[in-house]
Amino acid sequence: MISVQGELFRRINLNKQRLSDKLYKYPQVFNYPSDWPGDFEGRTILCLISLYKAFFGYQKEQQEIMDQLNEIISHLDEYTNEDGYFGKKFDGKIADEQQISGNSWFLRGLIEYYKITSDKKIYNRIEKIFNNFVFKLFPFYQKYNNVFHDGQVSGTLTENAKDLWLYSSDVGCAFIMLDALGSYCVLTKKEEAIEFAKHLIEKFNSINILKNRLQTHATLSFTRGVLKVFETTHEEYLLDIAKHYFNLYLTKGMTLDYSNFNWFEFPESWTEPCCIIDSFIVSHKLFIYTNHYNYLKLCNRIFYNGIRGAQRSNGGAGCNTCLNDRSKILKIHLYEAYFCCTMRLGEGLYYICSHIFDENNDFIRINYLEKSVLNANNGEIEIKDSIYNSKNISIKNNTNKDLYIYIPAVEFKVNCKHEIRGDFLYIPKEEKEVLITFDYKSHIENEIHFVGDMILTKKNNNLEYSYITNFIDLKEESALKEVQEL
Repeated sequence: MISVQGELFRRINLNKQRLSDKLYKYPQVFNYPSDWPGDFEGRTILCLISLYKAFFGYQKEQQEIMDQLNEIISHLDEYTNEDGYFGKKFDGKIADEQQISGNSWFLRGLIEYYKITSDKKIYNRIEKIFNNFVFKLFPFYQKYNNVFHDGQVSGTLTENAKDLWLYSSDVGCAFIMLDALGSYCVLTKKEEAIEFAKHLIEKFNSINILKNRLQTHATLSFTRGVLKVFETTHEEYLLDIAKHYFNLYLTKGMTLDYSNFNWFEFPESWTEPCCIIDSFIVSHKLFIYTNHYNYLKLCNRIFYNGIRGAQRSNGGAGCNTCLNDRSKILKIHLYEAYFCCTMRLGEGLYYICSHIFDENNDFIRINYLEKSVLNANNGEIEIKDSIYNSKNISIKNNTNKDLYIYIPAVEFKVNCKHEIRGDFLYIPKEEKEVLITFDYKSHIENEIHFVGDMILTKKNNNLEYSYITNFIDLKEESALKEVQEL
C-alpha cells in the first residue's frame, strides 16, 4: 500500500475538506436540484470512497470519510425508485440520456463501495439496477443519434424526445454507462454483461465523433469502459479501440496545457476536470497494457499541468479557458464545478497516489516523483521529497528489488552516477539510498517553454517565464483575476 505526503497529500486533504461541506452529506446530498438523476449522489459516493483509499495510513481521516459515506448509503432507499436507482422508473418507451449517465456514476460508486465492504445488500442493488434498467436499454442504444450542439457547463436536456431518446447537450454522455458496465464486467465476469458491453462499443464505433462533436469527457469515460472490458476478456481488438479513441482525443480534444476542449474541435469552449482526470487514467492504463513510455510521459504532463491547474484553494475543481494555437491566454472560466468536477477530482487524486509505484516480480517502477512511502511485501520504499519542489530528492529502498524511476525529459538534467536504461533511471537493489540532483533548465517544445514536464508561462506581458499558475495557492477573488500567456 502507498501512503502519500507532501503536496499530493495537501491536495487530497483539501479535497476531503471540500467534501466535508454539508452539500455532500446526508440529507443535503440528496436534495441537489438537477436533471441528471443519480449524478450528484453517485459522484459524491465515488469521491468519498476514492478519498478513503487515498488516506491509507491515516486512520482518523479514513474513519471520518467512512462515517459520512455510510450515512449516505443507509438512506438510499428513501431517494431511489423501487428498482434501486435515481429518477423515474424506466418505462421502456423513452430513454433519458442524462439519467443513464447519472446512474452510471451511481453504479460505479456502489461497485467501489461493495469492493471495500462486501455488503451483500449493495451487491443485490447493483444486480437489480442492471437487470431492471441497464440491460433493457439495448434497443435504445441501437437508435442513438444525438446531434445536439448547444449546451452550458452543466449540460442541458432536450424538451422533446427524438429517436426514443431525450438527448443531452453533453453529446454522447449515454455512453458513460460503459464505464459502470465495464466495472460490472470486471466484478462479475458475466457473459450477458460482456456481450452488452461489446454491443455498446460497436454502436459507438458507428458514430462520427468529430462531425457530431461528442463531448470529450463522455468519449474518454467510454474509453475507460473499453479498457475494463479488455481487462475482463483480454481481447486485443478492444485495446486497439481504446488506443484509437485516445489518439483522437490527443489530436482533436486536448489543449496545449494537457487539459481538454469540452467538445471535440471546439476550442471556444472550456476545460472540464472530469475529462482531464479521464485522460490521466486512460493514459496510465495504456502505459500499463502497452509499456510505451510516451503514455507515462503524458500522465505526468496531464497531472502537473492539467489536474494541478484545475484544483482550487477551497479543495474543489473548476474549468479554465482552452489554450490552443488561436488562443494562448489562460484564465479561469468557472471557479468551481462543485456539482461534478470537485467530486471527480477525488478519484483522480486517488488514482495518482495509488500508482506512484508499480510493482512486479522483477522490479519496482516509480512513475511520479511525489513524497510518499510504499509498504511492499518485502520492505519499504520512501521518496523524501516531490519533484519541482526540490532540486534534491532522496529515495530509500529497503526492498530486494531494483528501481526504475521516471525522469521527465532529456533536457531535465540528472546528476546521478546511475545509468539510464531505456527511458528510466535504473537503481540496483544493492543501493539502499540514492540522492538524485536535478538541474532545472528550461527547454522549448513546439514553441512552448517547459521545465521537465511543467509548462512555463509569461505573466503580465513580462518576458520572464514562470511556472504555470497553481490556482490552489490563490483565493477565489485573486484567482479569477489571474491571466497568463504561453
